[in-house]
Amino acid sequence: MNHDSSNPYAQTQSYEMDSYDNNAHGQDFNDLLNDMDNNLAQYSQLIRTLEQQESALVNEINGERENQLTQETNRLQAQIQSLQATIQPQLQQILNQSQKDAGKAGQAEYYKQKFAQLIKQYRTVQLDYKEKQKGEAARMYRTINPAATDEEVRDVVEDYSGKQIFAQAALQSNRRGEAQTALNEVLQRNRDVAKLEKSLQELLQLFTQVEDMVAEQDVQVQEVYQNVKVAHVDVEKGTKQTEQGAVYAKKAWKKKWWLFGVIALIIIIIVVVVLCTKLINKS
Repeated sequence: MNHDSSNPYAQTQSYEMDSYDNNAHGQDFNDLLNDMDNNLAQYSQLIRTLEQQESALVNEINGERENQLTQETNRLQAQIQSLQATIQPQLQQILNQSQKDAGKAGQAEYYKQKFAQLIKQYRTVQLDYKEKQKGEAARMYRTINPAATDEEVRDVVEDYSGKQIFAQAALQSNRRGEAQTALNEVLQRNRDVAKLEKSLQELLQLFTQVEDMVAEQDVQVQEVYQNVKVAHVDVEKGTKQTEQGAVYAKKAWKKKWWLFGVIALIIIIIVVVVLCTKLINKS
Protein backbone atom coordinates (compact mmCIF):
# COMPACT_ATOMS: atom_id res chain seq x y z
CA MET A 1 0.00 0.00 0.00
CA ASN A 2 1.22 3.48 -0.88
CA HIS A 3 -0.59 5.34 1.88
CA ASP A 4 0.57 8.66 3.30
CA SER A 5 3.61 8.03 5.51
CA SER A 6 2.31 10.60 7.99
CA ASN A 7 -0.86 8.55 8.44
CA PRO A 8 -0.53 6.71 11.79
CA TYR A 9 -2.93 4.04 10.58
CA ALA A 10 -1.19 3.33 7.29
CA GLN A 11 1.53 1.01 8.63
CA THR A 12 -0.46 -0.59 11.42
CA GLN A 13 -3.67 -1.52 9.65
CA SER A 14 -4.17 -4.04 6.84
CA TYR A 15 -7.55 -4.22 5.18
CA GLU A 16 -9.10 -7.02 3.17
CA MET A 17 -12.47 -6.42 1.54
CA ASP A 18 -14.75 -9.41 1.26
CA SER A 19 -16.66 -10.09 -1.94
CA TYR A 20 -19.79 -8.47 -0.59
CA ASP A 21 -18.11 -5.17 0.20
CA ASN A 22 -16.32 -5.08 -3.16
CA ASN A 23 -19.54 -5.71 -5.06
CA ALA A 24 -21.52 -3.30 -2.93
CA HIS A 25 -19.13 -0.38 -3.15
CA GLY A 26 -17.48 -1.04 -6.49
CA GLN A 27 -13.89 -0.26 -5.46
CA ASP A 28 -11.44 -1.86 -3.06
CA PHE A 29 -10.87 0.06 0.15
CA ASN A 30 -7.10 0.13 -0.34
CA ASP A 31 -7.51 1.53 -3.84
CA LEU A 32 -9.70 4.28 -2.44
CA LEU A 33 -7.03 5.18 0.10
CA ASN A 34 -4.31 5.27 -2.56
CA ASP A 35 -6.44 7.51 -4.77
CA MET A 36 -7.18 9.76 -1.81
CA ASP A 37 -3.47 10.03 -0.97
CA ASN A 38 -2.67 11.07 -4.53
CA ASN A 39 -5.54 13.54 -4.79
CA LEU A 40 -4.81 15.20 -1.45
CA ALA A 41 -1.13 15.53 -2.38
CA GLN A 42 -2.11 17.15 -5.67
CA TYR A 43 -4.63 19.37 -3.89
CA SER A 44 -1.96 20.56 -1.45
CA GLN A 45 0.49 21.26 -4.29
CA LEU A 46 -2.10 23.26 -6.23
CA ILE A 47 -2.79 25.41 -3.17
CA ARG A 48 0.91 26.18 -2.75
CA THR A 49 1.29 27.00 -6.44
CA LEU A 50 -1.78 29.22 -6.39
CA GLU A 51 -0.42 31.08 -3.37
CA GLN A 52 2.80 31.83 -5.26
CA GLN A 53 0.95 32.96 -8.39
CA GLU A 54 -1.43 35.21 -6.47
CA SER A 55 1.45 36.78 -4.55
CA ALA A 56 3.15 37.56 -7.84
CA LEU A 57 -0.09 38.87 -9.34
CA VAL A 58 -0.67 41.39 -6.57
CA ASN A 59 2.74 42.97 -7.11
CA GLU A 60 2.83 42.74 -10.92
CA ILE A 61 2.88 46.07 -12.77
CA ASN A 62 3.46 44.80 -16.31
CA GLY A 63 0.10 44.56 -18.06
CA GLU A 64 0.95 41.61 -20.29
CA ARG A 65 2.50 39.64 -17.46
CA GLU A 66 -0.45 40.50 -15.24
CA ASN A 67 -2.83 39.02 -17.81
CA GLN A 68 -0.75 35.85 -17.95
CA LEU A 69 -0.76 35.53 -14.16
CA THR A 70 -4.50 36.14 -14.06
CA GLN A 71 -5.11 33.36 -16.57
CA GLU A 72 -2.80 31.07 -14.62
CA THR A 73 -4.54 31.74 -11.29
CA ASN A 74 -7.93 31.18 -12.92
CA ARG A 75 -6.70 27.85 -14.29
CA LEU A 76 -5.33 26.80 -10.90
CA GLN A 77 -8.57 27.77 -9.17
CA ALA A 78 -10.54 25.71 -11.69
CA GLN A 79 -8.25 22.72 -11.08
CA ILE A 80 -8.66 23.08 -7.33
CA GLN A 81 -12.44 23.20 -7.60
CA SER A 82 -12.45 20.19 -9.93
CA LEU A 83 -10.26 18.23 -7.53
CA GLN A 84 -12.49 19.17 -4.61
CA ALA A 85 -15.43 17.75 -6.54
CA THR A 86 -13.46 14.50 -6.92
CA ILE A 87 -12.20 14.25 -3.35
CA GLN A 88 -15.58 14.80 -1.71
CA PRO A 89 -17.32 11.68 -3.10
CA GLN A 90 -14.13 9.66 -2.61
CA LEU A 91 -14.13 10.62 1.04
CA GLN A 92 -17.79 9.67 1.23
CA GLN A 93 -16.99 6.21 -0.16
CA ILE A 94 -14.21 5.74 2.38
CA LEU A 95 -16.50 6.79 5.20
CA ASN A 96 -19.25 4.48 3.97
CA GLN A 97 -16.92 1.49 3.77
CA SER A 98 -15.46 2.14 7.22
CA GLN A 99 -18.73 1.79 9.12
CA LYS A 100 -18.17 -1.81 10.25
CA ASP A 101 -14.43 -1.73 10.98
CA ALA A 102 -12.72 0.27 13.73
CA GLY A 103 -9.42 0.31 11.85
CA LYS A 104 -11.02 1.57 8.68
CA ALA A 105 -12.93 4.15 10.69
CA GLY A 106 -9.60 5.47 11.96
CA GLN A 107 -8.33 5.76 8.39
CA ALA A 108 -11.49 7.52 7.29
CA GLU A 109 -11.25 10.01 10.14
CA TYR A 110 -7.61 10.71 9.28
CA TYR A 111 -8.43 11.57 5.66
CA LYS A 112 -11.45 13.62 6.65
CA GLN A 113 -9.34 15.70 9.03
CA LYS A 114 -6.57 16.07 6.46
CA PHE A 115 -9.03 17.28 3.83
CA ALA A 116 -10.49 19.72 6.36
CA GLN A 117 -7.01 21.06 7.17
CA LEU A 118 -6.26 21.62 3.49
CA ILE A 119 -9.57 23.43 3.07
CA LYS A 120 -8.61 25.71 5.95
CA GLN A 121 -5.18 26.23 4.40
CA TYR A 122 -6.78 27.13 1.07
CA ARG A 123 -9.14 29.53 2.78
CA THR A 124 -6.25 31.15 4.66
CA VAL A 125 -4.36 31.63 1.39
CA GLN A 126 -7.36 33.31 -0.19
CA LEU A 127 -8.05 35.52 2.82
CA ASP A 128 -4.42 36.64 2.74
CA TYR A 129 -4.77 37.34 -0.98
CA LYS A 130 -7.88 39.37 -0.24
CA GLU A 131 -6.02 41.50 2.33
CA LYS A 132 -3.23 42.10 -0.16
CA GLN A 133 -5.79 43.18 -2.73
CA LYS A 134 -7.24 45.62 -0.25
CA GLY A 135 -3.79 47.05 0.37
CA GLU A 136 -3.23 47.38 -3.36
CA ALA A 137 -6.61 49.08 -3.77
CA ALA A 138 -5.68 51.58 -1.06
CA ARG A 139 -2.34 52.25 -2.74
CA MET A 140 -3.97 52.79 -6.13
CA TYR A 141 -6.51 55.19 -4.67
CA ARG A 142 -3.81 57.26 -2.99
CA THR A 143 -1.97 57.58 -6.31
CA ILE A 144 -4.91 59.51 -7.78
CA ASN A 145 -5.97 61.18 -4.54
CA PRO A 146 -2.91 61.76 -2.33
CA ALA A 147 -4.93 63.97 0.01
CA ALA A 148 -7.42 61.20 0.82
CA THR A 149 -8.11 60.64 4.48
CA ASP A 150 -7.81 57.22 6.10
CA GLU A 151 -11.60 57.06 6.26
CA GLU A 152 -11.90 57.67 2.52
CA VAL A 153 -9.29 55.03 1.80
CA ARG A 154 -11.10 52.59 4.09
CA ASP A 155 -14.36 53.26 2.24
CA VAL A 156 -12.66 52.40 -1.04
CA VAL A 157 -11.16 49.23 0.38
CA GLU A 158 -14.33 48.02 2.08
CA ASP A 159 -16.65 48.94 -0.81
CA TYR A 160 -15.89 46.28 -3.40
CA SER A 161 -17.77 48.13 -6.08
CA GLY A 162 -15.75 51.26 -5.35
CA LYS A 163 -16.88 52.69 -8.64
CA GLN A 164 -18.54 55.83 -7.34
CA ILE A 165 -15.62 56.77 -5.10
CA PHE A 166 -13.10 56.23 -7.86
CA ALA A 167 -15.25 58.18 -10.30
CA GLN A 168 -15.41 61.14 -7.92
CA ALA A 169 -11.65 61.00 -7.45
CA ALA A 170 -11.15 60.87 -11.21
CA LEU A 171 -13.27 63.98 -11.73
CA GLN A 172 -11.24 65.82 -9.10
CA SER A 173 -7.93 64.64 -10.52
CA ASN A 174 -5.92 65.66 -13.53
CA ARG A 175 -4.95 61.98 -13.89
CA ARG A 176 -8.32 60.68 -15.07
CA GLY A 177 -6.83 58.01 -17.31
CA GLU A 178 -4.81 56.58 -14.45
CA ALA A 179 -7.84 56.71 -12.19
CA GLN A 180 -9.93 54.78 -14.69
CA THR A 181 -7.18 52.18 -15.11
CA ALA A 182 -6.90 51.79 -11.35
CA LEU A 183 -10.67 51.51 -11.05
CA ASN A 184 -10.89 48.75 -13.67
CA GLU A 185 -8.06 46.78 -12.11
CA VAL A 186 -9.40 46.98 -8.57
CA LEU A 187 -12.92 46.09 -9.66
CA GLN A 188 -11.67 43.03 -11.53
CA ARG A 189 -9.54 41.86 -8.64
CA ASN A 190 -12.34 42.42 -6.16
CA ARG A 191 -14.74 40.46 -8.36
CA ASP A 192 -12.23 37.61 -8.43
CA VAL A 193 -11.89 37.67 -4.65
CA ALA A 194 -15.66 37.76 -4.18
CA LYS A 195 -15.98 34.77 -6.50
CA LEU A 196 -13.33 32.91 -4.52
CA GLU A 197 -15.04 33.65 -1.23
CA LYS A 198 -18.31 32.36 -2.61
CA SER A 199 -16.68 29.13 -3.81
CA LEU A 200 -15.00 28.67 -0.42
CA GLN A 201 -18.29 29.14 1.40
CA GLU A 202 -19.90 26.60 -0.90
CA LEU A 203 -17.04 24.19 -0.26
CA LEU A 204 -17.34 24.54 3.50
CA GLN A 205 -21.08 24.03 3.24
CA LEU A 206 -20.51 20.96 1.09
CA PHE A 207 -18.00 19.55 3.53
CA THR A 208 -20.43 20.15 6.39
CA GLN A 209 -23.06 18.29 4.40
CA VAL A 210 -20.63 15.39 4.02
CA GLU A 211 -20.07 15.29 7.77
CA ASP A 212 -23.81 15.43 8.36
CA MET A 213 -24.36 12.70 5.78
CA VAL A 214 -21.93 10.43 7.63
CA ALA A 215 -23.69 11.20 10.91
CA GLU A 216 -27.05 10.37 9.34
CA GLN A 217 -25.68 7.11 8.02
CA ASP A 218 -24.37 6.28 11.49
CA VAL A 219 -27.86 6.87 12.85
CA GLN A 220 -29.35 4.68 10.14
CA VAL A 221 -26.88 1.92 10.92
CA GLN A 222 -27.74 2.16 14.61
CA GLU A 223 -31.45 2.06 13.77
CA VAL A 224 -30.96 -1.03 11.62
CA TYR A 225 -28.89 -2.64 14.38
CA GLN A 226 -31.55 -1.79 16.94
CA ASN A 227 -34.29 -3.16 14.68
CA VAL A 228 -32.32 -6.38 14.26
CA LYS A 229 -31.94 -6.65 18.04
CA VAL A 230 -35.67 -6.06 18.53
CA ALA A 231 -36.49 -8.63 15.87
CA HIS A 232 -34.11 -11.10 17.49
CA VAL A 233 -35.76 -10.56 20.88
CA ASP A 234 -39.19 -10.97 19.30
CA VAL A 235 -38.10 -14.22 17.67
CA GLU A 236 -36.77 -15.49 20.99
CA LYS A 237 -40.02 -14.53 22.69
CA GLY A 238 -41.99 -16.22 19.94
CA THR A 239 -39.87 -19.36 20.25
CA LYS A 240 -40.37 -19.45 24.01
CA GLN A 241 -44.10 -18.90 23.61
CA THR A 242 -44.25 -21.69 21.04
CA GLU A 243 -42.36 -24.02 23.37
CA GLN A 244 -44.64 -23.06 26.26
CA GLY A 245 -47.67 -23.61 24.04
CA ALA A 246 -46.43 -27.07 23.14
CA VAL A 247 -45.97 -27.89 26.84
CA TYR A 248 -49.45 -26.60 27.65
CA ALA A 249 -50.95 -28.56 24.77
CA LYS A 250 -49.20 -31.72 25.96
CA LYS A 251 -50.49 -31.21 29.49
CA ALA A 252 -53.99 -30.49 28.20
CA TRP A 253 -53.89 -33.67 26.11
CA LYS A 254 -52.86 -35.69 29.14
CA LYS A 255 -55.67 -34.13 31.20
CA LYS A 256 -58.11 -34.91 28.41
CA TRP A 257 -57.16 -38.60 28.39
CA TRP A 258 -57.25 -38.70 32.17
CA LEU A 259 -60.77 -37.25 32.07
CA PHE A 260 -61.80 -39.79 29.46
CA GLY A 261 -60.43 -42.55 31.71
CA VAL A 262 -62.37 -41.29 34.73
CA ILE A 263 -65.58 -41.09 32.72
CA ALA A 264 -65.05 -44.59 31.33
CA LEU A 265 -64.40 -45.91 34.83
CA ILE A 266 -67.59 -44.30 36.13
CA ILE A 267 -69.58 -45.81 33.26
CA ILE A 268 -68.13 -49.23 33.96
CA ILE A 269 -69.00 -48.92 37.66
CA ILE A 270 -72.56 -47.89 36.81
CA VAL A 271 -72.96 -50.82 34.41
CA VAL A 272 -71.62 -53.24 37.02
CA VAL A 273 -73.96 -51.86 39.68
CA VAL A 274 -76.97 -52.14 37.36
CA LEU A 275 -76.12 -55.72 36.41
CA CYS A 276 -75.60 -56.72 40.02
CA THR A 277 -78.92 -55.18 40.99
CA LYS A 278 -80.75 -57.11 38.28
CA LEU A 279 -79.13 -60.37 39.31
CA ILE A 280 -80.09 -59.84 42.94
CA ASN A 281 -83.69 -59.08 42.03
CA LYS A 282 -83.97 -62.25 39.93
CA SER A 283 -82.69 -64.39 42.73
